Amino acid sequence: MQIVIFMNNLIRPSFMILLALFFGQSIIAQISAGGTPISSSTSQSKFFSKQALKPTPIPELDLAALKKQDEENPWANRFAAPVKVNYGLSNSGTWVDLPDGSRVWRLHLRSKGALALSILYDEFYLPKGAQLFVYSPDKKQLLGAYTSENNRANGKFLTGLIYGSEAILEYYEPPRMAGQGRLHIFRIDQAYKKEALRDNNYEYQTHAGATDTGFGSSFPCHENINCNNSPEVQEKKRGIVRIMVIVEEGSGFCTGNLMNNTSVDGRPLVLSAFHCQDGFTPLFEFWKFDFNYESVDCNNPEVEPTPNSLLGSELKAGRQENDFILLELFSRVPSRYNPFFLGWDRSDTEPDSSFYIHHPFGDIKKIGVINKKAEIFEFPIEWDNNVTTPADHHFRVVYNTGYFQPGSSGAALLNKDGRYVAHLHGGRSACDENSTGFFGRLSVAWEGGGTAETRLKDWLDPLNTQTMTLDGTSNTGVGEVMLAGHVRTGTGVPLPGVVVTLVGPKSAIDTTDAQGYYEFGELIEGEQYGVKLERSGRAVNGVNILDMIIILKHILAIDQLTEIPARLAADVDGSGSISTIDRIKIQKVIMGLDQEFGAVPSWQFIPTNFGAGAEGDPLKDGLPESFSVGHLDTDMLDFDFLGIKSGDVNNSADPNDNLK
Repeated sequence: MQIVIFMNNLIRPSFMILLALFFGQSIIAQISAGGTPISSSTSQSKFFSKQALKPTPIPELDLAALKKQDEENPWANRFAAPVKVNYGLSNSGTWVDLPDGSRVWRLHLRSKGALALSILYDEFYLPKGAQLFVYSPDKKQLLGAYTSENNRANGKFLTGLIYGSEAILEYYEPPRMAGQGRLHIFRIDQAYKKEALRDNNYEYQTHAGATDTGFGSSFPCHENINCNNSPEVQEKKRGIVRIMVIVEEGSGFCTGNLMNNTSVDGRPLVLSAFHCQDGFTPLFEFWKFDFNYESVDCNNPEVEPTPNSLLGSELKAGRQENDFILLELFSRVPSRYNPFFLGWDRSDTEPDSSFYIHHPFGDIKKIGVINKKAEIFEFPIEWDNNVTTPADHHFRVVYNTGYFQPGSSGAALLNKDGRYVAHLHGGRSACDENSTGFFGRLSVAWEGGGTAETRLKDWLDPLNTQTMTLDGTSNTGVGEVMLAGHVRTGTGVPLPGVVVTLVGPKSAIDTTDAQGYYEFGELIEGEQYGVKLERSGRAVNGVNILDMIIILKHILAIDQLTEIPARLAADVDGSGSISTIDRIKIQKVIMGLDQEFGAVPSWQFIPTNFGAGAEGDPLKDGLPESFSVGHLDTDMLDFDFLGIKSGDVNNSADPNDNLK
């Protein structure tokens, strides 16, 4: 897309200014665990060798319609376009059952003529131990493994790009988890317009790892961020992120800035350019934010670096005339990402020197330097998408080092003190001394359109301090939270002596007290946690002839056991059903022939709301090894559990047995 400056809307200059938004570049999928698809492992590959994986054709793009849209509409530089699909675990792909009880689902996608494929999910849930990979047929491109750590409350996810016209999805489900996973693909973005990425004057592929999009795509005259050893630059780079923009009409890249506010509370506010989504239908819940996507040194790396990623955001404010958009991420930025929240200067001072950090063409982090004074541009700018920004809204700069490209949009202009003063809108982009950039001024966007939804001051100065400047900070503001709860029997009696193990980035063990209470403090806010519960005890505790009678009535369909706790207690052979075998095992324990049930522990545990709202039988595949609370954003003091004594269907077990 191109824009034109009109001086006072009367004089048209002789040069064109490129809009710095690029759609359709590659993405690095949300952070993954690595590993190898099970179909590739030496021990398991034999089970797949005879399984023909028939390609599933993806609906073709209407190239004629896309060409017309590209000629007539503001998204003329769109590179990838979406198609709606309906692919899931139950209606597509092929399942392979493995001898150990696990199973693998594979789906081979093929699109006629596509240059690359990106996959969007509107239902994404992986149970504990499950893995998802996405790879090219030759397995030279591999994304994943994605695990239960990638689950989100809204069930949304995305993977891609896989270059070429084909991609294979491989989902592994471990034993006892069969049927618990949920995957549904509702959209696939197909890259279709390679010429949009090319400029005959420049050579993009500058090293072995380079591609047509994303990694390695930017012009060679850009300087990698770690070529500049300035402490100021090295600190501020941690506040710059690559944004993968997802809209109804396609996908692309912009550059974003993690902003500090006067509360200094680590609120994850990211500022970028309004035109990153202007004229489109944004799907903010799919926008992906890549931290630390950069080379380790001054050289272009041969292997693409893996960023730290967060998925999903909410629009807080934006205004076309100021070309700003402010988003709040769904998740706090983990401290392990080592983020920096940029400070700002909202005065009208024209910076004597400045620099900016950006992701041109969605490539790794680059830096540009301006040694000359930035000037307030005193004329309106009319852009070719019929948007006019008023006079005095922009700083105009001439670059000394670097410049910008599509994908750089939104990059912060930082003054010599490293404070944000403006962000990139557009300009004349070339690898020479004539590169000129226009940056939307913070001082103007501060009041914006006069409302919280159209200005920045409500968000960057929530305390209404009226300060003109604010320093940046490494303080993420991520506080400490507590996870706690009670464990009780089916009759509501506290269950002491339960060993509760914390699962997550912090390891800890607690034992329930006389009130059945456990707690874990000083946990990092925003991280994912779970717990695993165990308790030893005599198998015979609470197990008697009455339990055998109740089970017999169930087997004879006289009085069915329908409640989850009773079913768990009766199923002592761990088969998932209640049968005569369970009666025999219980009888042997009562008679003293066996000291334990073997297949199940003496005590089992489930959250008090276990199975609520679940579709189908929540016990079909047994209990998970641990129970997750997901992202712990605030104190959770009621993660309560029900203790179930195996074999004790009528709740007669002594909770203090073995503790006396």
